[in-house]
Amino acid sequence: MDLADEIAYDNHDLDDGLASGLLTEEILAKAELWRTVRREVVRGHPGMRPAVRRHQVIRALINREVTDALEESSRSLQRQRIQTPRQAQQRPEPLLTFSAAMRRQRAPLKQILWDELYHHYRVVRMAHKARRTLTALFEAYVAHPEQLPNTSRARLRAEDPYRVICDYLAGMTDRYAIDEYRKLFLPDAKS
Repeated sequence: MDLADEIAYDNHDLDDGLASGLLTEEILAKAELWRTVRREVVRGHPGMRPAVRRHQVIRALINREVTDALEESSRSLQRQRIQTPRQAQQRPEPLLTFSAAMRRQRAPLKQILWDELYHHYRVVRMAHKARRTLTALFEAYVAHPEQLPNTSRARLRAEDPYRVICDYLAGMTDRYAIDEYRKLFLPDAKS
């Protein structure tokens, strides 16, 4: 699951970064893996519109990473002579992984995400806003749990209130959390 999440999150972030303009293909071209996959996509379909090209490059990256992970994981299971799920669970090291070559190829892209996207001032600003919003909601619900919906309030009778409130917050979409914040804290918002 960790490996699948890593592939999905990293590529989703690359796509979002490009779509938002916080990343550019010029920045990503610093990474050999991006250059190689982009070149293959462009060679196969010259004259492609930029949005379609971006989609196809991300798709090709995901395909390359998934293929590598499947092949390396298969080799790992064979090397370790793993025959059953129980044997796999007893191993201290992960058996499902990228090849060493893919880990090296992915490292520059991950570094670009770290440097250029995750630490971009707009992303940092939004992360702090989100933290403040969730903290305010949490504190409001702890102070006045009667503001929670019926299903969450019912859980309060048998479960730890912090856990119930955390679960409720974790189930919120960004939009829903913002709407709840408005309803709880802005006098002119409809509740």
